[in-house]
Amino acid sequence: MSFHVAASFIWSRVSAEEPHRHIVLFGPDEYDGVLTVTLSSIKYRKNFDAFPHETTCTLDVYDHPNFISKPSYVRFDLTAFHDVGGLSRALSNRDIKPFDDASPELVDRLIKGLLTSKRTPQDCKIPFI
Repeated sequence: MSFHVAASFIWSRVSAEEPHRHIVLFGPDEYDGVLTVTLSSIKYRKNFDAFPHETTCTLDVYDHPNFISKPSYVRFDLTAFHDVGGLSRALSNRDIKPFDDASPELVDRLIKGLLTSKRTPQDCKIPFI
């Protein structure tokens, strides 16, 4: 797996409560870093109302088949740069499970959401402005 724009993967990290889905939006840059956004499933109450979640960019199964398994939203607050070397080690350790790339249309939607969201860390917007 290469960590290029549109690369999609599930990353099981010790620090995370559960594995998270990531999509690369930028990189690798001159420092061998990539920028990823994190997806999280929308959680529902017993009466089928969704718990509060960011609504800047919500996704459904058809947006990225075989990767998104239920309605999800992008956690722009968790957008971050990651070192490709560290990601490659996680891949070797089987902490990362690769999936098919996201479509160009989905990548465009994610970038627009990243730039729109008030929760995106400012340094993560720089590659796109």
